[in-house]
Amino acid sequence: MQVGSSPVYEMILGSVEVLGGILLFCSRTAVLGALVSFAAMTQVLILNLTFDVPVKILSLHLVVFAAILLAPYARGLADLFVFGRTSRPPRMPPLFARADLNRRAGWVLVTLGLWVAFGAAYESWYEYNEYGGGAPKPALYGIWSVGDHRVDGRSLPPLTTDEQRWQRVVFDTNGAVTLQMMDGELVPVQARVDDDRMTIVRPDADLHVRRTDADTLVLTGVVDGTPTAMTAHRLDHDSMTLRSRGFHWIQEEPYFR
Repeated sequence: MQVGSSPVYEMILGSVEVLGGILLFCSRTAVLGALVSFAAMTQVLILNLTFDVPVKILSLHLVVFAAILLAPYARGLADLFVFGRTSRPPRMPPLFARADLNRRAGWVLVTLGLWVAFGAAYESWYEYNEYGGGAPKPALYGIWSVGDHRVDGRSLPPLTTDEQRWQRVVFDTNGAVTLQMMDGELVPVQARVDDDRMTIVRPDADLHVRRTDADTLVLTGVVDGTPTAMTAHRLDHDSMTLRSRGFHWIQEEPYFR
């Protein structure tokens, strides 16, 4: 994923989203919070649309909600940022005529804000440790490049047109494996990986996994009813371009590789 490729960018983006939400709970900073939320969620919506992330409707709703909160201030914001005129805040009538009821409503808002904040923090922490970066990694965690791939005793050359040969096997989370085919397509599949056996639901595969050393796997068994044997080598993550190229403040020409 584009965001996850840079942990720093991921943390900054998440912090901006949290900041916008916190600012919304104070009347003095609500407009700033709505502006921050609108900008942040518009960026998230574009990301979801262009990378086909399955939370498009939720992010669209959040953009619309931020726009609704900004609607009463639209004229003042236009005067300030577009026309260069003095901007005056709109007059907002109090929620109740009685001052004590307004104070109680304020405390209700504070309580609601704390409840939402702690609830969201707990849920995020739980999901991080259950499904995210803090979740236990599978024993074969990593990206494994398939070298020798034999089907029914016949060696398959690494041709990009071969629809049967695997290019890589990715072990990222428990209960699933991602297969990268020779044309680059990533195929996530349900799988059960034990100490010495990998069972994939579809394509139908029952493979014995033998680890000859820390960086080499030998997989033998049956794939779609055909005897199959593969040798895979661990790919060094730090050798990939996103992790190895480093930072360049001045770049004379585009980088292609």
